[in-house]
Amino acid sequence: MGRWVRSWVSGGALPRKPRHLQFTPIALMAGMCIASTAGPAASDFEAGFKAFEAGRYAEAMDGWRPLADDGDARAQYHLGLVFLEGLGTTRDTFRAEAWLKKAAQSGHSAA
Repeated sequence: MGRWVRSWVSGGALPRKPRHLQFTPIALMAGMCIASTAGPAASDFEAGFKAFEAGRYAEAMDGWRPLADDGDARAQYHLGLVFLEGLGTTRDTFRAEAWLKKAAQSGHSAA
């Protein structure tokens, strides 16, 4: 057990936590900002994925295109697959290759 837990268990006052374990208002606000910017992109991708699973490929592509243009590796990868297979669009191996290369450069492991 840590020193502060032993002190509390023995009836003493809790000492202050080490500074690196304390949340500061700035760290808390930074975390909230990061979480708020990740949410919409993730939900947009999920909406596109649900449309894809339902066979609404054009709707999925419309949802993924802005994300892919902004560098979302998942959206880039899935657009590459849509063009590669010709789902909801004409099969285009050149566009598929371009999107799959972008996904690989953005860090998508399957691309």
